Amino acid sequence: MRITNTSELMLKYQKAKAKLVEYGVKQEDYPNFQLNSNDLSFSTIYIISNYVEAIIDDDSEKIELFSEQLKLVSEYYDASIKSRDRNYYNEDFLMIGISAYLLSNDFGSATVLCSMLDDCKRRCGSQYILMSIYKYILLNKPLEKSESDFEEQIISDLRKYYKCKDINIEILMQKLSHYRIDVYNKGNALDVFYVDILIAVVMSIVDNSSRRLLPKYSGISLSIWKNYLEKNTSAKVLWPAQQMMGKNGLFYGKNAIVQLPTGVGKTKSIELIIRSAFLSQRASKVIIVAPLRSLCNEITNDMIDAFGDDVKVNQFSDVLQEDYEILSDDLFESSMNEIIISTPEKLRFVLCHDDEILDSMDLFIFDEAHMFDDNVRGVSYEFLMMEIRKRLNNDNQLILLSAVLSNSNEIKEWLLGNDGIVASNSEIKSTPKSIGFSSKDKTTYYYSETPNEYDYYIPKSISVEPLTLLPRERKPRFFPELDNPTDVAIYHAIRLCKNGGVAIYVNTTRSVRSVLKKFICIEQRGYDISNIQQVTDSEESIKLQKLMKIYYGEDHEFYKCAKYGVFPHYSNLPNGIKLCIEYAIRNKLISCLVCTTTLAQGVNLPIKYLFLTSVRTSQVTMQARNFQNLIGRTARAGMYTEGSIIFTDTKLYDKKDDNKQGGNYKWSECFDLFEASNSEPCNSSILRLVGNINANYQQHLKGKNFVEYICDNYLFDNYMEKIEMEIKESATKKEIKLMNFFFSELALRKELLESLESWLIYAFIADDNFNDNYYEKARQLAVDTLAYHLATEEERKLLLSVFEIVTTKIIENLNETELKLATKTNLSVDMYVRINKWIEENELLSNAISEDDLIILICNFLYKIKDINISIEQFIEVVESWVNGKSFYYINGETNISIDILETLCNSKISYDMSFLIGNIIDVLCEKEDSDDIIEILTQLQKKIKYGVNSQSAISICEIIFNDRLISLKIVEILNDINIKKIK
Repeated sequence: MRITNTSELMLKYQKAKAKLVEYGVKQEDYPNFQLNSNDLSFSTIYIISNYVEAIIDDDSEKIELFSEQLKLVSEYYDASIKSRDRNYYNEDFLMIGISAYLLSNDFGSATVLCSMLDDCKRRCGSQYILMSIYKYILLNKPLEKSESDFEEQIISDLRKYYKCKDINIEILMQKLSHYRIDVYNKGNALDVFYVDILIAVVMSIVDNSSRRLLPKYSGISLSIWKNYLEKNTSAKVLWPAQQMMGKNGLFYGKNAIVQLPTGVGKTKSIELIIRSAFLSQRASKVIIVAPLRSLCNEITNDMIDAFGDDVKVNQFSDVLQEDYEILSDDLFESSMNEIIISTPEKLRFVLCHDDEILDSMDLFIFDEAHMFDDNVRGVSYEFLMMEIRKRLNNDNQLILLSAVLSNSNEIKEWLLGNDGIVASNSEIKSTPKSIGFSSKDKTTYYYSETPNEYDYYIPKSISVEPLTLLPRERKPRFFPELDNPTDVAIYHAIRLCKNGGVAIYVNTTRSVRSVLKKFICIEQRGYDISNIQQVTDSEESIKLQKLMKIYYGEDHEFYKCAKYGVFPHYSNLPNGIKLCIEYAIRNKLISCLVCTTTLAQGVNLPIKYLFLTSVRTSQVTMQARNFQNLIGRTARAGMYTEGSIIFTDTKLYDKKDDNKQGGNYKWSECFDLFEASNSEPCNSSILRLVGNINANYQQHLKGKNFVEYICDNYLFDNYMEKIEMEIKESATKKEIKLMNFFFSELALRKELLESLESWLIYAFIADDNFNDNYYEKARQLAVDTLAYHLATEEERKLLLSVFEIVTTKIIENLNETELKLATKTNLSVDMYVRINKWIEENELLSNAISEDDLIILICNFLYKIKDINISIEQFIEVVESWVNGKSFYYINGETNISIDILETLCNSKISYDMSFLIGNIIDVLCEKEDSDDIIEILTQLQKKIKYGVNSQSAISICEIIFNDRLISLKIVEILNDINIKKIK
């Protein structure tokens, strides 16, 4: 039997019924389905019965035929449970759904359905055993004892197998075969149905078991794996992604680039790679590098949960200073296995100051490893990877993981050559996503494979209601306004939040506040948003309200919306608030977020619905790989069996056939974003230096012309201002509108060049075999870059020219002694010279300078080199308030600077840029005599600036316990300023 178009149509109807229940549509408003999807039960029972029979009989032809159809079975029973139209059969639907998912090796979805199984009455023996097995394998619950002695023998043998006891699987299978004969002889139809599934499932879980596969893939004996496998929390089976890594040798020490979609078991894979390395004694020190502090926090917690006290897990702080020395002492002295988690920036800092730490590492794991073209960070990331590659030997292992490295083969060739592989499998899929489009006809249309025809639609999925008018208002108001994407997104969030976590995506931080203000507006006008409050834990909500009040005050939209259970999530949100919100939604204490692309940056949150108000920013469509990373955050494996991506701009659907105004183009463009094959390749930020600057189809600046200009002018001060002036003078009226774009691109290239300078300075001195031929060394470095590997022949020549002129600038401005001193600073030539001059002019080494005076001096310095859009007097006042632990609400009241500006100013310019500048000053001072006193003051000040606190105790809390400035100050107040290090 093969799946027919009729079967597929029935499945779509069943999914439509499930979606109608999600929306709460009344049955009288259901569409008139042409077929009865309930009839698909007969076909699906036939499919799974024949499949398990083929497994038992080892009939490869039938296995291949029916395995292709298991997806229909699992999705059908999943949808049947959700549609609630045959509740009497729910237990059987769950069992069949779990069975189909598990036999398809979709262990994540099987886990979700298994968590819905209640302890049920004993209907038949085989079903009881099967249910007990599912709870054990998927939920880590104990294998339950059976009332039947023979059934208990089967369960006992399985228990022994997974506890690594000496058990003969062939004897177990013989017992199951005898049990099957006995069940068949008794003739209970339900028991007969389940006993075949039971035997096939046992064969499957044994075949996929960690007990069988981990020794095989790692080359480590079962006796060594035993301690881990006996734990209740151990992985009982390996998911397809983990098996793929095992087959490719990652548990055996193979270098690899892993290209897999999000939500397929990556965290457990990292754990197993590390366990294999530790158990084989190939490694004792591991470093995991992730691009964001929040992701580092999550990985740290995951590793602590996984390894407990058996392994030391440490995370480098964000502060760019030598606070890792405590860890480095342990690294060299301790025999205990250790995992370190770091951002790329901190690891680069460590490399420049003490590369012995890197030399001591055995295993390097880079998560979200598509940072090579991330603007200025990309330059540092590329050179960091080059440095690690240089240190790799046969005993080391390097692994890069990413869901969006479409050109992973190219990167593998550059980074690993023949000493590594690309581990990927296109058949491994993330959790399915239904794609919905809102329309002004108040219907939501769902698509899957093609933009030409929808699968099903949900009528009356939007209901427009009048809002209560405020005093003096006359014009009628309604919600939602159907041509307003924000309104439609909010409406859907309120309606659907009862089914799981919801996130409203907007393209700017400013839009986050606009959405929250709309929540406040409609609530004040009498619109019922209690659905969200009902799925919000009231105690957790009160705690988050208090935190919002401390930071923003009672009048701010964050505080008001916290009462409703609606919370923001974006990059500049204070770290403590962000962590609390992530914890709350991860533990299902809250359910509604309004977010930007921060959702796409690796943090695992239980989001079921993602409402997209737009996929464009300033008329530019989001990159396909960023889009795929964003939607990959919905329906994480093991959390949901399906996610929903809903576009809330009704014009997108309603104008999909409009050829004149581009509606058809936007419609097609939208579907292109979902195609993995359309994901942009990961490029190199260094290569961007020689690329064209394209404003549109007509206006562009050729990369060749830019490089020629750089070669002629790079050694002069203000070289970039000169080219900006030339562009202004030659621009037509039409082109003037594009100048800001050109100027921003030129500013980026200036930063890229400065980052390149700092790396070349380091490379010239760090190489023990360097023979003082700077140009030869620079040329070799250029040839070794990913940029050069990806470049055309013309671009390669331009790259060599860029490296040559940068080298010229370095050797003409810094003598050999200065080069050695500059190596640890991560600074460009100009900044190194400028900081030295600033130190001399302000007599930092000869005068006793207070912390308050230093703040003023450093504020003035930073103000000159960074674009800060308030007066210097205001800036100093903000910095002083920040260091003294004042809230945004307080600083806003004192300075009248908007909270939006203060957030960006404090988190970006002060906490990051100023902290980084102080670190640079410390690095320069470290090489000077009589600098200990001023360095001590600056080191303490740097941490105060970084964390926004005013005492060592508060700093210690931020670094050791919980990184939130205002909470840390409150703890210090409660503890009466006891040094936290003493009570750790």
